[in-house]
Amino acid sequence: MIADAVDTVIALGWALAAWIVLTAAVATLALYAVTVIVWTLLRPLRALWPRRAVCAPAGGPHSPSGDSRDHPEPPRPAQRHTSRLAPAWAQTEDAA
Repeated sequence: MIADAVDTVIALGWALAAWIVLTAAVATLALYAVTVIVWTLLRPLRALWPRRAVCAPAGGPHSPSGDSRDHPEPPRPAQRHTSRLAPAWAQTEDAA
């Protein structure tokens, strides 16, 4: 009688494990199918969506004009580096 109960519990455990695995597989396939369908339906709509400009408009600073004198000089590196000031309690007599 106890052996039958143990066998029943083991069988129910395997059935529950199979149910969980199959449910997860079906849910994964359903999610994948929904993702593919939405991607396929939204892809033609991307042509209607306004795109952001990737480059500067014509006549901007990066347009090829052929004359380098039209462009300002590039910024030069700083001549001197300044260190961050220490708090008053950490300053020495020299720094204050």
